[in-house]
Amino acid sequence: MERALVVVDGTDQGDRLLQKAGAIAAGVGTKLYLFATVDPDEFDETRATLDVIADVENTSYSDRDALQSIHTRLEQAVAETFEEPAFEYETIGSVTDPDDRASRIIAAAREYDCEHVFISGRSRSPTGKALFGDTVQSVLLNFDGDITVRLG
Repeated sequence: MERALVVVDGTDQGDRLLQKAGAIAAGVGTKLYLFATVDPDEFDETRATLDVIADVENTSYSDRDALQSIHTRLEQAVAETFEEPAFEYETIGSVTDPDDRASRIIAAAREYDCEHVFISGRSRSPTGKALFGDTVQSVLLNFDGDITVRLG
């Protein structure tokens, strides 16, 4: 495995998934692509906040600056999870409607030629059956490579 996509979602199980993916990547020399999304409403709020700051500072900010918040969150997740990462990684951010999240995950994995996707799912049901949710299920059904699902 040379390249893998890790969906970082800011949950405890997502953090544990990042830790496991990092350990595997360090062990086999895999480059990780850390992927996170922000929904359009949250992006618009960030953009509006930057516009207010820009007015006060008499400057301007672009959509790229608003997207930087995703990359900053991913860098913070790495810093909180690893003292010093022993693997190469790159951050990927996307403004994505929740209904399109799975297709964007798959598109990013294909774009970066990833052979493996790490993604977290919901907890198990009281009967012990896995509850994947729409995003995880869609990735499982539509991604051609290997998939690791971390259930909380």
